[in-house]
Order: sequence, then C-alpha cells, then structure tokens
Amino acid sequence: MRVDHVVVAPYGVDPRFAPRPARADLRARYGLGADPVVLFFGGLKPRKNLPLLLDVWTQVAGAVSPARLLIAGGGRLLPVLRRLAATAGLGDRVVFTGYVPEAEKADHYNLADVFVFPSAMEGFGLAVGEAMSSGLPVVASDRGSIPELLVDGQGGFLCDPARPGEFTEALVRLLRDPAARANQGAVNAHRVDRWFRWERCVAATRREYESAVAGWRARTGSR
Repeated sequence: MRVDHVVVAPYGVDPRFAPRPARADLRARYGLGADPVVLFFGGLKPRKNLPLLLDVWTQVAGAVSPARLLIAGGGRLLPVLRRLAATAGLGDRVVFTGYVPEAEKADHYNLADVFVFPSAMEGFGLAVGEAMSSGLPVVASDRGSIPELLVDGQGGFLCDPARPGEFTEALVRLLRDPAARANQGAVNAHRVDRWFRWERCVAATRREYESAVAGWRARTGSR
C-alpha cells in the first residue's frame, strides 16, 4: 500500500502532567498509606481490558504484598469490576476512585509508582502519554498506537494482552526495583518533551497545510 503521501503529526500532551510530590490528602482519601501504587487511568469501557488487569493483579498481589492497584475513572463497568475484585478476594488491594474531575487529573498520576494500561485498542493512548509526561514507568498493551508512544525496555514494557503473564512479570519487576522505576520514568518524561507536545503537533500540521497550499498554487497558477 502506498504511504508516501502520508505525514504523521503526533498528538500532544499538556505540560501540566509533570512529576511532583503526591498530594497527602489524595493518598488519605483512597487509604493508600505508604504502599507502592500501580495506577490505571481511563474510562471503564470493555476495550480497556480491565478484567484482565484484575486477573493479573491477583498474581501481582501475591508476589508484592504491600502494593495497591488504583483504578481511576468512571464508567458503566464500575459495579462489575468492583464485584470481580471482591470475588477475587482482592479486598483493599484494589481501590476504585470513580470519576476524577479534570482539575484533579494530573495529581492522580502523581499518586503512582507505575502506570498500567492493558487496553486492547487505542487510537493514540493519551493516558499513556500523560503518565509518561508525569515521569512514570509504563506497563502497557502492545496494541494500537501505544508502541509509537512507549519504547519497550526503555520507558517500561509492552505486553501482549493474550499473554497475561507478561503483565504480571513486568509489574512485579518494576515494583521490586525503585531504581528502574526512576530511570524509566525519566526516559518517558524526556521522550514526551521531545516528541509529544502540542506546539510540535501544531507546527507539523501547519507545515503540511502550507506545503499543500503551495503545491496547489504551483499547479494551478493561483495566487
């Protein structure tokens, strides 16, 4: 298939998503204490693959006992997911925030030590970009456009959703290695700054429009 006429102008991530100390009131709101936190952030929709995440967390919780899974976001699957977590015996090892107001979004990323995103399909993966911009290592699905955002082995790990063990292994590995978390989070923040800011997206889009208009004028003799 011919693609030489296609130019990619990646979406951007707002710089308000940046590393900063966690808000003590938010940690208290969710009863997180000093435990390590793995965060999922997004709409609770079928394509986000959250039942798989709960299955994975059952294994992670057995291997890294103090860690908590924070599932941030609202949606029609929330009651179903709460029941699944209770049935799995996860108790307070999984915390559901419900809907998060836009004004508190950036602060929720700063509650986490690791970001996890098992989505079966993403057009861009904005939540992944926001987590990266916040300086978090990411464990994410290798589906859709996520591999264009996250570099496997550098800023975290890309995992096959058909192989849940890959998610388990990656999460356990990061939860046990604070230095790796810090290094991979820094790589992610730098990558977003370099490639995924809105000013870069706007500039690339403008260049292509200007080029298209200039080509049309050259072909038609229009001014």
